[in-house]
Amino acid sequence: MARSLNVLQKSLTMSAGSLMVFFTLLAYGQASSYRNISGLSNSSITLEASFISPNVIEVMWYHKTTDVSEVLLAKVQNGRLSDKLSDRYMEEDGGRTLKIPNVSKNDSGVYKAEAALLDGTILPPVLYNVTVYDPVPIPDVKHQVKRIGDQYNVTLQCSVPSNRSDISYTWKYRRGDKEYQNLNDTGGTIWMMVPVNQLDMEIMCTAHNPADQKNISTRIQDGEEEVPKRNHEISAGIIAFLAVMVVVAVTVALIWTLKKRISNRRGQGNQSNENENLSSPVQDTGTQESTFIEISLGKTKYKPKEDAEENWSQPF
Repeated sequence: MARSLNVLQKSLTMSAGSLMVFFTLLAYGQASSYRNISGLSNSSITLEASFISPNVIEVMWYHKTTDVSEVLLAKVQNGRLSDKLSDRYMEEDGGRTLKIPNVSKNDSGVYKAEAALLDGTILPPVLYNVTVYDPVPIPDVKHQVKRIGDQYNVTLQCSVPSNRSDISYTWKYRRGDKEYQNLNDTGGTIWMMVPVNQLDMEIMCTAHNPADQKNISTRIQDGEEEVPKRNHEISAGIIAFLAVMVVVAVTVALIWTLKKRISNRRGQGNQSNENENLSSPVQDTGTQESTFIEISLGKTKYKPKEDAEENWSQPF
């Protein structure tokens, strides 16, 4: 459906452009005698007005687009330039040839060459329908192969990076070193039914407009049959499941490692507190002596102060 809409849009665009050119030429009164000239952006185009009579004394070149009035580009009298819109336009051969370098899309439109003879006769004008195109990008080609019985259904798709309505596609094929053969199918997507024993071939797609073309080739060989879509879906599901499982396992391992480190730090803190509580109290280091009890092998010895010893040693 989308492809049909693109084709319809392209046809309408081309038809509208053709009608605009037709009415422009009709305004000149010479709608059936114009020459189509295709130019490529940033290149040069040459317009030649082959007036047969040698008695031409005046040649004038005009440019008319579909939205502006007629503009005089150059006027040559008796082989010499007498009027010129810009140095960009170069006239040769007594004004019978007009060259326009480095063209752009703004140079598209209808050009007219008029000539006058020595006796004042005005020759019928020569009209040119000039269209300037952008270069064609390098195309990309893809193919799919699916076996149906004893034949292969081959789908080929050729496209350019930008969606442009001025580009058309043609196809060729060859086997081995033989010459390319034209395929009757045109368009960006084509389908072929190929016998099983004739699948090995080279396909060339050419993307082109009236001013430029680019081509690309692809080779189709045996053994390229498309894997059923369901198998692709199953494989993708298995890969996704395994990826989820790996993420879950890594997450669990990280959480377990973190908890273990926290538990070890808490255990070391509790043991340090217990050691502090079990340490010996600090003894008084004062200069005065005090009585104390020595405990050794279950015997208790009492040591009185010196003044007490002296009192016990004196008689009553």
